[in-house]
Amino acid sequence: MQNAEKDVVVFYCGCVVKPGVHLSEGINRTAGCRIRYVILPCSSKIETLALLKLIEEGVDEVVVIGCPQESCQYVNGSRHAAGRVGHAQKLLTEIGLEARRIRFVAGTGLDTPDITAIALSQAGV
Repeated sequence: MQNAEKDVVVFYCGCVVKPGVHLSEGINRTAGCRIRYVILPCSSKIETLALLKLIEEGVDEVVVIGCPQESCQYVNGSRHAAGRVGHAQKLLTEIGLEARRIRFVAGTGLDTPDITAIALSQAGV
């Protein structure tokens, strides 16, 4: 019997959150989803294989939140992250899975409800 909860992993750049906001890492249950938040020093630290490995391990949805490209502290970090997500999406499509299971979102000044809303949107909730 399949679990009704969607399993969503959210990687987010530490620069996209409002000062003082810290999402607790680990599993949080909200609206029929298990959401895991993972902070990155820059969204460019995410690797294509890591994204695909999560899907292989049974995660339903993955979202990477990075800075808008024009305001990325590391200049090209968001562009690299978006490219890696795009590559992972292409590989998912090639093996017959839905590309939308992995997504890149740009954001800035986000707080906990904003990031949770992005996760829930990714899960289709």
